Amino acid sequence: MTYCVAMRLKEGLVFVSDSRTNAGVDHIAVF
Repeated sequence: MTYCVAMRLKEGLVFVSDSRTNAGVDHIAVF
């Protein structure tokens, strides 16, 4: 369970950093 959450957080951070140039706030609100 913890491993799954860690992977999710890691993917989330990468996703946020990648979408920062785009509408990052909107993407964050969806998740």
